[in-house]
Amino acid sequence: RGHSQLNSLGLRDNMIKKDGCKALATLLQDPECNLLNIDLQNNLIDNCGAKTLANTLTTNNKVETIILDNNCIFQNGWDAFSNVLCDPSSINQTNLSNHTFHTVTLSNVDDDDDDGVIPNRLFLIFEFNAGDDKNLVARQKILDCHFSGDFDMTPFVENNMEIKILP
Repeated sequence: RGHSQLNSLGLRDNMIKKDGCKALATLLQDPECNLLNIDLQNNLIDNCGAKTLANTLTTNNKVETIILDNNCIFQNGWDAFSNVLCDPSSINQTNLSNHTFHTVTLSNVDDDDDDGVIPNRLFLIFEFNAGDDKNLVARQKILDCHFSGDFDMTPFVENNMEIKILP
């Protein structure tokens, strides 16, 4: 109770690990939760904790930023965020994906170690999600995810994508 007034939560250096992520996930699933920014730096969060946080973003469309510097998140953890932010299983699921969460930070990664690096695909999704028009964000994701390659997208992106064939 009383958490509906919070818009930022700082839990830096609290070593919350995956159990703390589960507790935070419970808070984030509450429809009354209005958190926009969460600082989880240096908390020993692993892939399991990252997946727990990512999964809450399927129902929470308010969180915009999570700071995850100095944790133990690798490819599997980042993939969980990618799938929640742009579900490739169908056009409808892509349309229903989270279009709000747009920033995660990661630092202190060895340039020779790709394991802890946020995948480029996730950065592209963050760029889409940073847009203000969430209908346009959904359309961009659908086109990128389901109609890339040799498909000519020019008619869909001209005139601000006003063609009414996409959700």
